[in-house]
Amino acid sequence: MKPNVIVALLVGLVIGFAVGKVATTPGQSSRPDTPTVAASPSPPSPSPTPSSEADLPIKSSDFPAETFAGLSDAQKYAAMKVLNENTCDCGCPNDTFAECAKKDPHCPVAPAKMKQAITLAKTGKSAAEIQRELFGNSAPRPPSQPSKPGSAAAPVQKIDIPADSPVRGPKTAKVTIMEWSDFQCPFCERATASVKKIEQAYGKDVRLVFRHQPLPMHEHARLAAEASMAAHEQGKFWEYHDRLFANQRALDRPSLERYAADVGLDVAKLKAALDSGRFRSKVDSDARDASAIGVNGTPTFFINGRQLVGAQPFEKFKEIIDDEITKADKLLASGTKPEELYAKLLEQAAPATPRQHEGPKVTKIVVGVAPVKGPKNAPVTIIEFSDFQCPFCKNVVPTLEALEKQYGNKVKVAFKNQPLPFHANARLAAAASLAANAQGKFWEYHDKLFAHQEALDRASLDKYAAELGMDMAKFKSALDSKKFDAQITADATEATWAGAEGTPTFFINGRRLVGAQPIDAFKTIIDEELKKATELKKTAKK
Repeated sequence: MKPNVIVALLVGLVIGFAVGKVATTPGQSSRPDTPTVAASPSPPSPSPTPSSEADLPIKSSDFPAETFAGLSDAQKYAAMKVLNENTCDCGCPNDTFAECAKKDPHCPVAPAKMKQAITLAKTGKSAAEIQRELFGNSAPRPPSQPSKPGSAAAPVQKIDIPADSPVRGPKTAKVTIMEWSDFQCPFCERATASVKKIEQAYGKDVRLVFRHQPLPMHEHARLAAEASMAAHEQGKFWEYHDRLFANQRALDRPSLERYAADVGLDVAKLKAALDSGRFRSKVDSDARDASAIGVNGTPTFFINGRQLVGAQPFEKFKEIIDDEITKADKLLASGTKPEELYAKLLEQAAPATPRQHEGPKVTKIVVGVAPVKGPKNAPVTIIEFSDFQCPFCKNVVPTLEALEKQYGNKVKVAFKNQPLPFHANARLAAAASLAANAQGKFWEYHDKLFAHQEALDRASLDKYAAELGMDMAKFKSALDSKKFDAQITADATEATWAGAEGTPTFFINGRRLVGAQPIDAFKTIIDEELKKATELKKTAKK
């Protein structure tokens, strides 16, 4: 199927809404073939019509005609103005929603966001009103301003090299390139060409360090990351790394095992490593480190600590590498030992701006009409944005059950729907769960759906409802009438506003936690919130 047809289908037919980050710092454009687009700050003044697309970088005419069928020129302008002025953070950092929807038909975020904008424009809303609906009170983002290599606007991050990370190149290299990557990310695969060219051009002057950042919207990325570490344990990380990127569309468990055999790994050992989850903590650690230093998408590189975002061409890397080699040569001439270069170079660097001194960010989200489990007055509220077809959402269910047992009446859990557009049955499953909620059986149905995640078609949804003894006439009527569409849309829109970047995303008393994290990640926040609640009670008694 041609890409433009895929875009049309996604935009025209997908009803579910994916989520992009709302409040991140603008950075460099990530795509070598997709330059950062300067957003038009206001409707073009020369035009006699105040709602003309003439000066917008990406226009409605760049998409199939059926995408904007039924819209007036003014309505097309309103939708496209917002899509051109806001950044899509889908894992290919810092392209506008308009540009991402046009050039990346597989994007899990932009086509759905375009659908939202078009729907709002059809109701007659202005660009300003659509902006508020989709992005809260935040103003449109200014165009990204890429930092010049070596400028004060590009601070150096002091990043240690983990002893267990895959490394290629000597310790005495003049330049260390640390990459955060995702095996299912198409832009990471694109970047491998530049990395190979770097190795060919610079040889022993460059050392590569690979770190993991599997994005939530890539269902096979985390397991692929774990498999790559199992290959690393057997001394064949880079061969396996190349095989994964060469077969990016087939990263399911059987394929991972087949690639292991292809590169000569002990497949039994790799299977045992994946079954035991031995490398989950390593993958989690890399992802936490990425978040701590502000890595918002993949691939992101740090060249002697200097950040370069996206699948950039070789020349972009070369500018920084050559500058760093000049610095290294001066240090060597002054007596620095080759094996101490990396540490010395970072010693001389200006420290990066600290990310957090005000404490954890809190986002105010109300439970509203969401299904809830736990007492109303619980001191800790966990609001989950989830997708019944998402494997990571399924993986976290046992963790939540363990938390409920451990904390009892101190915690309540609210469930909100965030069906992603590339999960064909997720939105219908969300509607079915709310139909079950209307009959007082949400959590039993919730468990059924996650237990049978591979079968969420309409017939299966009806079958699960019958098994739980629901009133089938009411259940079927709710689905047929799309009774709960508005609630699902409201949940997904709220997720967008709150900055949920994929599923599952949790807000623990408003503090965001992304992904199927280990239980200790939840407990750390819960314990801190319980401590706050206790202190508030003590203060109130005085």
